[in-house]
Amino acid sequence: MIPYLGPFISGIPAVLVALTLGIAPALWTVGAYIFIHLIEGYLTAPLIERYFVTIPPALILAGLVAVDLLFGTIGLVVAAPITVAIYIAVKMAYVEDPLNENK
Repeated sequence: MIPYLGPFISGIPAVLVALTLGIAPALWTVGAYIFIHLIEGYLTAPLIERYFVTIPPALILAGLVAVDLLFGTIGLVVAAPITVAIYIAVKMAYVEDPLNENK
């Protein structure tokens, strides 16, 4: 839950400090935190994750839907890691030849 709630929780002290200077600095701080979180969440993190886990984006979306149906909204917190784990397990068991029987 930290990757999802962490930026919002860490933004609370910054906004409180900015409120001591007035409402305008507090609004700028909220805007900056939202902008930074959006850039990190939708641009930086996916680009970095692309190099570490090469999984098709459509499979992640299908995994999100499947985990949501199985475990509900709370399951969405762990949907991506579950999807990646299943993808790697299937890839190791069926796609790669773990026993090297073809050699």
